[in-house]
Amino acid sequence: MKYTFLKRIQWNGSLYLLLLFFIAGVLPGFGQDKTVSKINKGLTDIGEFENTSDTIKKKKKGSFVPVPFPVTDENLGYGGILAVAYMQNNKKSNRENTPQTITGIAGGGTSTGTWLASIFHSQSMNNDKMRYNGMVGYADVFLDFYILEKIDRLRFPIETNLTFWGTQHQMLFRIAQSNFFIGPQYRFMNVKGKIKLERDDPDYEDLAIYLKFKETVSAIALLGNYDSRDQVISPVKGYYTGFLLRRNATWLGATRDYYWAEIYAYAYYKLGSRLYTILKFDFQYADDNTPFYVKPYIELRGVPAMRYQGNEVSTFENQWRIDLFKNISMVAFAGVGKSFNSFKEFSESKRIYNYGTGVRYTLKNVNNLRIGVDVAWSNEDFAWGISLGTGL
Repeated sequence: MKYTFLKRIQWNGSLYLLLLFFIAGVLPGFGQDKTVSKINKGLTDIGEFENTSDTIKKKKKGSFVPVPFPVTDENLGYGGILAVAYMQNNKKSNRENTPQTITGIAGGGTSTGTWLASIFHSQSMNNDKMRYNGMVGYADVFLDFYILEKIDRLRFPIETNLTFWGTQHQMLFRIAQSNFFIGPQYRFMNVKGKIKLERDDPDYEDLAIYLKFKETVSAIALLGNYDSRDQVISPVKGYYTGFLLRRNATWLGATRDYYWAEIYAYAYYKLGSRLYTILKFDFQYADDNTPFYVKPYIELRGVPAMRYQGNEVSTFENQWRIDLFKNISMVAFAGVGKSFNSFKEFSESKRIYNYGTGVRYTLKNVNNLRIGVDVAWSNEDFAWGISLGTGL
């Protein structure tokens, strides 16, 4: 058992990308994307806030926007990230909702000993026919993973410590005069990691060791999306859908080969003068050779990061918002998700749910950015966090 277990751990040792691109990718809506970044979706991969910015009023000067981002996740720990972004309207574009030019830095840490720092930049070019964003970052991450519950019948998480630096860049091109964009992305990462296996259970005393590994991630991706939102930071109507196809390849200098894919859809509706709703769907896929550090996981507010992983993950979430008075509004939301290794397991896989509420304050002088606090519950957990934009 020991030999088999250790061999599989060493083979699967890889880079945990999601945390850096989820948090350091600049402020996804909540501590568990997208969104990391959205990290998630982020990060679209680098983060919704970084990818976005609207042209509401033409100003001669830009604005510095400092945003604190508390982290209150059971797995990530308790702490915070602070980002400072300089946002400036693109004066050379005559298109509505042209993204602003955004440049900034982010850094912080948590009670687990995790810390990170990054710099980022995004801008549109050629009358918003091209959209670029990129980042460079470093992180020292302490995180537990539960994916090994399915290996050798282990029923406890493993503790990891990964230090890594990396960069990501992407360029999207508008298709004719439509709202469709498509383009490439490149991601490079170097990581050094330790896996700690240490339990009081005598059956696992022989596993009380530290495993060390090094890996390189070098991946290209094709991205495409359709964006008809009335604005990007805090939309109230329109659609945002897209896909991502990523290939991590040894011929690019990576340690291993694997595929990773995602499709997503957001629908924004205004139902009355003060009532709004958002529908969100997301599906992610990773092949069998994908290391567990980068396997998809359920991203719902109130659900600990990385707690429910699988080769395939699907989530659905619905949020409602009502304006109360002046710049104050309240939201309520609920969602459901499943993680599984094949479609045959879908019906038998555990249903993970979340629900919660929150309050928003609209910063009208910062392109109607909504900032607030959400509290959320899930099957076994509770969390709260700062929300930016829609929160999804």
